[in-house]
Amino acid sequence: MKKTAIIICLLGIILLNGDLHAASLGQEALSKKREGWYPAGLPLVNYSSDEGFGYGLKFQMFNNGKREDPYFDRSPYFYNLSGLFFNTTNGSLSLCAEADMPYFMSTRFRIKTGMEVSRMLNAGYYGVGPEETDRLRDSAGKTYADFSTYYRDFLIADRDDPADYKYDRYTMKKILYRLNGAMDITERVKVLTGFQVTWTDIDPWGGRSFDVKDRDNSVDASGVTANPTRLELDGRQDQDGWINFFRIGIGYDTRDHEVDPRKGWYIDYTALAGASVTGSDYSFIRNTFAARCYVTPVPPLTLAMRAVYTSVTGDLPFHQLGSFVFLLDSQYALGNNRTLRGYPSQRFIGNTMTNANIEARVRVLEVTPRGQRFELKLVGFVDTGSVFNRAADPLEEWDYYHTGYGGGFTLVWNQTFVIHCYYGVSAENRTMSVDFGHAI
Repeated sequence: MKKTAIIICLLGIILLNGDLHAASLGQEALSKKREGWYPAGLPLVNYSSDEGFGYGLKFQMFNNGKREDPYFDRSPYFYNLSGLFFNTTNGSLSLCAEADMPYFMSTRFRIKTGMEVSRMLNAGYYGVGPEETDRLRDSAGKTYADFSTYYRDFLIADRDDPADYKYDRYTMKKILYRLNGAMDITERVKVLTGFQVTWTDIDPWGGRSFDVKDRDNSVDASGVTANPTRLELDGRQDQDGWINFFRIGIGYDTRDHEVDPRKGWYIDYTALAGASVTGSDYSFIRNTFAARCYVTPVPPLTLAMRAVYTSVTGDLPFHQLGSFVFLLDSQYALGNNRTLRGYPSQRFIGNTMTNANIEARVRVLEVTPRGQRFELKLVGFVDTGSVFNRAADPLEEWDYYHTGYGGGFTLVWNQTFVIHCYYGVSAENRTMSVDFGHAI
C-alpha cells in the first residue's frame, strides 16, 4: 500500500503533464494583476498542533510596477517587502524581515534576502533515520501505534509527576541571515547562488522545571523536573553553534504564476556546502531535487503535485536534517503543514528523505471589493514521505513510508498573498495549521 501510494504520486506528476511552454504569466493572471504599490497585512491569530495558539502581525508591501514595464508579464511582483512578529502559547517567538526583488532594476537578476530571530521553547525531536522514527518509542523502547496512546500511557503516565512529559522536546534559539541572487539564463531557466549564516543554541529539557495542566486527563502538576529526554539519551544535545553554507542551484520554470499557479512545471536542483572556510562548525554537502506540476483539467479545479528528494553527506546537526532547501525557499520536513500533513513538525528526519504530494484546489468564490481581489479555494490533499540512512536507499526500501491526508481552504488576496487552513489526518495523529502560502 505504501509503495502504491508513492508510485501514484510520482506517476501523477509525470503523466498529468502541465504546459511546458508557458513562462510568462497566464492571460487570466495578467488581466487581473494590479499596478503599483499596495499593502497586504493581517493581525495573526494562528493555530498549529506543534505550537498551539499564536498571535502576531504580518505586514507586506508589494510593488507590481506598471504594465509598460519590462518583465511586467513575467513576475507576480517586482518588490515584496515583509515583516513578521509572532508568538505562541507553546513558547515560540519569531521576528522576521525579508525582501524579494525579482527582475531587480528592470534586469534579469533577482535578489532575495532575509533575517530571522527565533526561539522554539518546545521544538520536537523523535530520533533520526527510519529505524528510530518509524514508530513512537518511549525511553524503554516500547512502541505505540498512535500519539494519543503514547501521550496517555507514557508522557503523562504518572499524573502527579509527569516527568517524561518533555521527552520529545528541547529548546532552540536561532539567528539566521541569508542572501541569494538569481538570474534568468533563458525565459524558463534560472540559476542561483548565495549563502546563509545561522547560529543556534540547543537546551534540552532534562533536569529543567515545568508545569503541566491537562483537564481532560486529570493532570495539574507544578514544578515538575524533567527526566532525561530522547535528545540527551541519543547524545545529540550538543549539536548547536554555527551552521553556515554556500548555496547554488538551477531551476526550470514554466508556471503561469509563481505564487498561485494553475498550470506549468517547476523543477529545481539545489546544492549546499558548509565547511570551516564558511565559518561553519560543521562540514557537509546537501543535494535537493524537486519537481512540481500544476494542471487545470476543468476550471475551477487545479491539481498541484510535487516529488522531492534530498540527501546529506558529512556532519550536519539533527535540527538541520529536517528541512527541504529548495532554490528560493525551504520547508520543514517531514511533517507539519507543508510536507506530511497529519504528523507534527519534523516527525521524521534523516540523512536522506523523499516526499510526494497531490493537492486538489477548487475555486468556489471570487470577489473584488474596493479594488481588492479575493479568491476562496477548497483544498484536498494526500501526502507521503519517508526517511533513509543512505542516498541510494529510496530505490530499494519501501517499508518506511508514511501517509497523511486531509483538506481545508486557502484565501488568495490580489494573487500574491495566500492564507491557508489545513486539517491533516494520519495513522498516528491529527494536525491543524493556519498559516501563509500554499504547501506546494
